[in-house]
Amino acid sequence: MNYYSQIAKVFEEMEKRNRELLKATSMSSQIHSLHRTLNLPRQRFESLMAQQKALTKMVHTNPAARIQRVMKAASAASSVRAMRFPTFPKINLRLPKIIIDYSRIEKITYHNSRHGWTLTEEIPIHFYLDDDFLEYNQEELDNTFVSYYEKDNYKQLDGLKEVLLEGLGDRWKELIDHSFELYKKGGFRISVPALITIIEGEISELTESLKVGMKLMSEFKDKIDESDKYLAIASYSIFYFFENKLFKTHFFDKERQPMINRNWILHGRDNPQHWGKADVLRLLNTLATIQFIKTMKFKEVEKV
Repeated sequence: MNYYSQIAKVFEEMEKRNRELLKATSMSSQIHSLHRTLNLPRQRFESLMAQQKALTKMVHTNPAARIQRVMKAASAASSVRAMRFPTFPKINLRLPKIIIDYSRIEKITYHNSRHGWTLTEEIPIHFYLDDDFLEYNQEELDNTFVSYYEKDNYKQLDGLKEVLLEGLGDRWKELIDHSFELYKKGGFRISVPALITIIEGEISELTESLKVGMKLMSEFKDKIDESDKYLAIASYSIFYFFENKLFKTHFFDKERQPMINRNWILHGRDNPQHWGKADVLRLLNTLATIQFIKTMKFKEVEKV
């Protein structure tokens, strides 16, 4: 027996009971009895009766599509009547005006970048702009970022590697891959000159300039786009790092500065024993910032 035959049988039995009930009592007593037994409102009872008659008529003619439509309508009507929609008082929300303290952002960015830590797309902004960092010295800030990249079995470091391998030019991928491999094995110092070379090459590509050193950095500064505040923060973070530390002119007859310097390294004046894990991470982190800026720039070009 199929579905529609079962429906027909049910309503035939319902109709039979109705006829027997009508013989024993009047329609009014029938309704009264049903009210008392089932506690149905009159309108609901009459509606159900009308639905039953319509369905019975449809079943006898046995058009499947028509039965489905009626059943669907009946079910929907019944559900709506069973629902009780609560009413809620009207609420007027007054959202507070958000004021962004750009002077604070610039202050923290300047502090972090002077210590070699630039803003990437992947670093959580609330982490990078932590007010407590303003009280950190070089060692404390280095330890914080090294811990960030090494925690959870190098989870963030592996993410950084993926970003760089996907975004940087193909000519650098082998060096990048080896740099991460060597970092985990403890042979990180050999990566420092290579990473500085990649940084300068990427900045040259970004600015479309043939210049080198601080002249290249000046061109980069002139092309910082301040219309996007987040992008501007990232751009200024690497410029501060370049200007104050990595590319800063420091004569070779002077005492070595605490942080690595591009000129001292590429011209063979520095001692590799001074290069630590934090130095390698800050260079990789800087490359991620450059990659972020490149991505945003290319997206703007595509829109034009």
